[in-house]
Amino acid sequence: MHHHQIKTIKIPDEWIVSGGAGVTVAIIDSDIGDFKSPNLIKKYSLSNNGIYRNSHCSAVCEIITKVAPYCKIIVSQALNNRVGDYAGLIRAIDNIKNDEFDIVNFSLSTKENKQIVKDKIDLLSKKAILIAAMANDYSNSYPAMYSNVVSVSSFKKSNIDADIYCDDSFMFGNDNIKKTGNSMSTAFVSGIFALAKSYNKYFTKEDIVKQLLGK
Repeated sequence: MHHHQIKTIKIPDEWIVSGGAGVTVAIIDSDIGDFKSPNLIKKYSLSNNGIYRNSHCSAVCEIITKVAPYCKIIVSQALNNRVGDYAGLIRAIDNIKNDEFDIVNFSLSTKENKQIVKDKIDLLSKKAILIAAMANDYSNSYPAMYSNVVSVSSFKKSNIDADIYCDDSFMFGNDNIKKTGNSMSTAFVSGIFALAKSYNKYFTKEDIVKQLLGK
């Protein structure tokens, strides 16, 4: 286990006040479950075999909107429950290609570097200031490993190489949100990016990451 120096992220107070107003986060994930919120402006579903009440995606949405309560969210489903394939992932990305958004949250990862996925991520990165994706515990993880994506990991997984490490246990007074792990850390970081972009719309990805890491 190579323990590199893990820096705790520091969120500047002035970002928090912005609340994420004026920023839209696109979430590529599972079925949205029973998450309901005025923040949700659009959703794309796969033909679904049943709705999962407390889905992975509902936890991700809950975290992002708790961190950035005024941001807008778009959800595009790539997975059925927690299972997905490349066709679903590609369709989920294609669904949002004409939408306006600032940040894309991928609380999912694949082990293969597929050119078609890389091409789609490149297109997203021309539109979005920032794409956050979770790093995988076991091996290479995409899209997290692409250079135009910020990879996120939980503090508890310091053997994983990631750009940003943060907490992964969120309660937020909601008993349904007891999920932990890198995907929840990623949602938290996407929420923080929404705050930063809301605070200063001219911030680049590099500006935000530098400030978060206190560099």
